[in-house]
Amino acid sequence: MSHELRTPMNAILGFAQLLRMDRMGGLSRSQRTQVDHILRGGEHLLALINEVLDLARIEAGKLELSLEAVAPARLLDDCLHLVRPLALGRRVRLHDPEALADLPAMQVDYTRAKQVMLNLLSNAIKYNREGGSVLVTGTASEGHVRLSVRDTGDGIPQAKHGRVFQPFQRLGKEHGPTEGTGVGLSITKGLVEQMGGRIGFDSEPGSGTVFWVDFIIAAGHQGDVPGAAIDSGAMPLDTTSRKATVLYVEDNPANQRLMEFILAELPELRLVCLHSAELALAYVKDELPDLVLMDLNLPGMDGFAALQAIRRDPRASSIPVVAVTANAMEDTERRGLRAGFAGFLTKPVRVDEVLSTVRSALSIV
Repeated sequence: MSHELRTPMNAILGFAQLLRMDRMGGLSRSQRTQVDHILRGGEHLLALINEVLDLARIEAGKLELSLEAVAPARLLDDCLHLVRPLALGRRVRLHDPEALADLPAMQVDYTRAKQVMLNLLSNAIKYNREGGSVLVTGTASEGHVRLSVRDTGDGIPQAKHGRVFQPFQRLGKEHGPTEGTGVGLSITKGLVEQMGGRIGFDSEPGSGTVFWVDFIIAAGHQGDVPGAAIDSGAMPLDTTSRKATVLYVEDNPANQRLMEFILAELPELRLVCLHSAELALAYVKDELPDLVLMDLNLPGMDGFAALQAIRRDPRASSIPVVAVTANAMEDTERRGLRAGFAGFLTKPVRVDEVLSTVRSALSIV
């Protein structure tokens, strides 16, 4: 489902991003506005796809977690950095977190715990009043760390409290100006409970709302978030005498064309597109490209098998191979990085992310 739903979104959002960049300067103001509508609508649809897929995995009991010790202060610092632009745009003040530095580490999946806190923080900002504030606090007791997010919004009427964590419930906000799917809190509750925690809230109309989550304290030590840097192993590339070759292995013609347009931003590169892993392996053996962008879901041999075949070739084993996939599940990314991919691009791709990944892999300034 993830692959089938996200693959067409890759072309929709990818080409819309390229239109918005308007390299030739040919778009009128009204056309740029129309492209902005396409992007906003596409982003909203993608968010719904992601949330429905997450909800389905949770309800089916197929959510894979990697539990580790995580420091609450580090987790909240990362989350607050991401939501500050949203708060600024809505004129909501984010107070510095209180009493987090001395809290013990929590036993959580870092990515999923981050998803939980980002959802609570973004809701506290979106459904706040203009000029309002959001405060994060933390306490530890009885084997749990409690993180609380308090807003100064309208509050939730008592009659609607029982529907807060039900999917597709927006509690009367569906007719307001703030976009949403009504799935986020259902997913948040499922994620917290999958990690052995609890979630709840307290709210009164006119007095704001505080959502809290309890995460289990990690046994024995303070934790921190492990580094996420990936060493591609790429050597600096001399592009003064020749164009670097990037091989893109992708069976979807629209996605091939999209990559051609994206990499046109890097004139020092030459892009070669092939539609199967078997053809790609023959090309790699003969031509030794400088970088391979490998779709994982290919007809015949898949991207994982193709990577292993490249690694077995002594002449090609050092070529960086970046995975490109519409399968957005975290276990796929973890498996890919363990297998030896130098990076991971998820469809729908972001133009700036593709460019930065290619530049990094080839050491292009």
